[in-house]
Amino acid sequence: MNRRAVLGALAAMAALAFASEANAVPSFVRITGLTCNQCHVQFTPNPDFTWTGKKFRWNGMRAPWVQQKVVAGDEGAVTGRRLSLNFVNYFSMGFQQDLLSQSKGASNPALAASQVSPLGGNPASNLSTFYSGPIGDHIGVWNEIYWTAAGAESDNPFRLIAWDELDLKLVWNPGGNIVGMSVHTEPLPTTFAFQFNSGAPTHVRRGGTAQAHAQNMGINAYGFWGDRLLTVVGVTAGEDNNEWQTLNPVTNKMERSLNFQTLISYALMNQDAGDMWLWGFMLAGNDAVPMTTNAAVNRSTRAFSFSSNIRGLTALIPSGQPYLSTNIGDTFRSQFNWEYGFIDRGKWSARTAIGASYSKDSYSDGASIVEQGIGWTTRWNYDRTWEWQLGLTKRLKWAYTDVAGVEHAIPNDMTINFRFHRRLAMNFVTFLVMSNSQTFAIEQNWRNGYAWTLGFDYYF
Repeated sequence: MNRRAVLGALAAMAALAFASEANAVPSFVRITGLTCNQCHVQFTPNPDFTWTGKKFRWNGMRAPWVQQKVVAGDEGAVTGRRLSLNFVNYFSMGFQQDLLSQSKGASNPALAASQVSPLGGNPASNLSTFYSGPIGDHIGVWNEIYWTAAGAESDNPFRLIAWDELDLKLVWNPGGNIVGMSVHTEPLPTTFAFQFNSGAPTHVRRGGTAQAHAQNMGINAYGFWGDRLLTVVGVTAGEDNNEWQTLNPVTNKMERSLNFQTLISYALMNQDAGDMWLWGFMLAGNDAVPMTTNAAVNRSTRAFSFSSNIRGLTALIPSGQPYLSTNIGDTFRSQFNWEYGFIDRGKWSARTAIGASYSKDSYSDGASIVEQGIGWTTRWNYDRTWEWQLGLTKRLKWAYTDVAGVEHAIPNDMTINFRFHRRLAMNFVTFLVMSNSQTFAIEQNWRNGYAWTLGFDYYF
C-alpha cells in the first residue's frame, strides 16, 4: 500500500467521522415503531442481535402488539374472508459503495511475490431490495434480492443477480413459548439470528459466489422454550440444486439426496442488558458442494462452474477433475459457539464469540478430507457510533486423504480480519476493513496476501 493511498484513505475517514447524524428508517422500524438499536448494535457486515432481536426473528419478524387488519367475518377465524395488512411500507433498500480498495494476492513462496493491485473503487458494489415483515397473526417473511454484486460490471452495473435470501416463518405462541416452521435458503445459524459467531470455519452454503447463490432450500421445525432453550431440526436440499432425490445409475432407482440439520442453543443469560448463549449447529447427509471445491456463478448465464480450491489436489484425484456434489458419499459439517453480549454499559456495548468446528467429507472414490478449526470474533462499540471488530480463524487440522489412504497436509496460517466502523446514523455506516488472504496448496504453505476496502453501507 503506497503512501498516497494511505493518506487518501485516512483523509476520507476523517471527513466522514465528523458528518452530521440522521434518523434510521428501515422497514422494521416503520412496521414496529422500534429503533434499529433495539434489535442490534450494528448491522454490517452481519447483525449482532440482542436478546430482543433474536426473539423478534424467531417470532416470525413480528412484534405481537403491532397488528392492523381488514376483517370480513369472525375476528380470528381463518375463513378466507380476512385480509391482514400492515399499513406501512414493507420495502427497504440497501446500498454498499467501495470508495477505495486494494489487494495483493497470495503467492507461491518458490516464486516472486504478487504485485499490489491498482488502487480502485466501485460505486455500485452492492444494491439490494428487501421485502420483510409480518403477514397476519402467524406468518412473517424476510426476502432479499441482490441487483448487483462485488466487482465492476462494464455492460450493466445494476444486473439482476439473485433472489438470494428467503426466510418464511409460520409461528404460534403456546404458553408464551415460540413454536414454528421455517422455509429458508440460508444456513441455520443465519436463519436463527446467529449470524455473528466465532468465525470457526464451517463450509456451509458453498453453492455460488458473492451474492449469487444457488436457491438451496431448507425446511425446519423449531421451538423456543421457557425463554431459554432453542431447538431446530430439519432437512435441506443440496447446495447447488433443489433435488431431494437422485437417480442411482447402478441400481436405476431413485435414492435420497439431502442433508439433515439441527441447531440447539441455550441462554445462560437472557436479557438485553446481557445475553449469553451456548449453541451448536450440525449438518449431515450426502448432498453438498465439497469442501475441496469452489462453486462460481456466471452472472450473465446463471451457469455454475466448479474448480478446486486447493492447489495440487486434482493431481491426487483419479478423475483429474474437482469433486462435485454428486461425488459426496457422506458429509458432516458442524460449529459450536459460546457467545456473550451486552449493551449500553455507560457508553459501551460489546459482543464476542469463541468457537470450534469439525467437518469431514467422504467421497465416492474412497478419498476424504477433514478440517478442525477454531475462531474468535469480538466487537466493541462506543456510544453506538464508533466500532472496532477483530476476528481470528485457525485451522488446527486441514488434511486430504487420497484413495490409497495417504494423508496430505494442507498448511495454513491464521486468518486475521479487522474492521473499523463510524456509524453516522442508525442506518448509515462508513467502514474500513482489512484482512490477510491465503491460497491453500497440498503440502505447501503459500505466502499470504492482503486486501483492504474503505466504503459505505446504508439502508432506507
